[in-house]
Amino acid sequence: MQNKEISANSNLIKLSPIYTEGFIKVGGRLNNSDLDLDSKHQIILPYSHHITNLIILDIHKNNHHVGRSQVLDIIREQFWIIKGITNVRKVLNDCLPCKKLKVQPKNQFMADLPKERLLVKEPAFTATGVDYFGPIIIKQHKRTRSTQGQAKRYGVVFTCLTTRAVHLELAGDMTTDSFILALRRFISRRGHRGHPKTMWSDNGLNFVGAKNELYNILAKLNEKKINDFLVNKSSWKFIPPNSPWMGGAWESIVKITKRALETVTKDRAVFEETLNTFLTEVESTLNSRPLLQLTDDVNDLDVLTPNNFLIGRQNYNFRLTSEESKMNLRSRWKSVQNLTNMFWARFIKEYIPTLNIRKKWHKQERSFKINDVVLVKKDNVKRCHWPLGRIVEVYKSKDKCSFSKS
Repeated sequence: MQNKEISANSNLIKLSPIYTEGFIKVGGRLNNSDLDLDSKHQIILPYSHHITNLIILDIHKNNHHVGRSQVLDIIREQFWIIKGITNVRKVLNDCLPCKKLKVQPKNQFMADLPKERLLVKEPAFTATGVDYFGPIIIKQHKRTRSTQGQAKRYGVVFTCLTTRAVHLELAGDMTTDSFILALRRFISRRGHRGHPKTMWSDNGLNFVGAKNELYNILAKLNEKKINDFLVNKSSWKFIPPNSPWMGGAWESIVKITKRALETVTKDRAVFEETLNTFLTEVESTLNSRPLLQLTDDVNDLDVLTPNNFLIGRQNYNFRLTSEESKMNLRSRWKSVQNLTNMFWARFIKEYIPTLNIRKKWHKQERSFKINDVVLVKKDNVKRCHWPLGRIVEVYKSKDKCSFSKS
């Protein structure tokens, strides 16, 4: 307006601005083009001004929430925003509908391993995780091909949280009664002195019902039987709802079990007896899997597997040598004890250090606070229909990272 030159440090210097019709506009180099006047000489808008932000937001909404580049292209048909890319990005990052479509679930810093994962020198299945998989279709009649002669069965996975050993059972359905029967079979064959010390599971109705029913049975026993039972009584722990990552120890076993079973059955219906045999073979295969990465060195010892802690050796045909067969029972017992101690020594030296690494969730994120507004993720619900929630209570973990209740 005063016919002075623009400062060399001004953000306008590259635009060769002109003052016309009461606006500062882009002078530019397009005077000889056939474009309309507004496209050649756009009105210059200041960075991060309230009016500028309203224009960006209006164009963004009227064009169905398009991306940053497209919004900036549309704006430059009439306006030129100083630091336009930064300004558009800032406004679009605060758009609530776009946040709902792009937001990712909150992941906090990976916590320390629970003590059940590190029960060294305890028998296998002292701490056990349990989960279901299926349904699995079985045939009930030999000469029928229709679906009327078929039925559903479910697999029950018990996994040792320390040695990663696996025990598979077949359940007739997903009721509490069926699970209790599977649990009794597991305890009879694998239980340490009658019971695992700790059982972990998700919040499935059958697991909750089994826990309550077992405790109700315990309450009806006389005092002597209660005292006898309490010596080895199992404690049952449930992971929080909607937190499958806390059950990763058994979820990963379910995944590889289903994959192995599909390979064996090839998705065809089999008889229940055949399915039981298949599950036993899959169990044997899973318990023979290495806990550590294999090496190419021929001088290395055999790799550790869950079978080392279940049967004291790898799962291959085993025969005593002539010298071992002449050993008396006490010498054999000492030999087995020494072998067990050697396995545990290798477990502590070779396997435990591999658990010390955090493979994801490396940074501590901002903890939720009371009155924070969040988007509540729901399974089988479209993202645009996820409800908004408000944090009403915060639970602090041992490492001071919070979990919330909304």
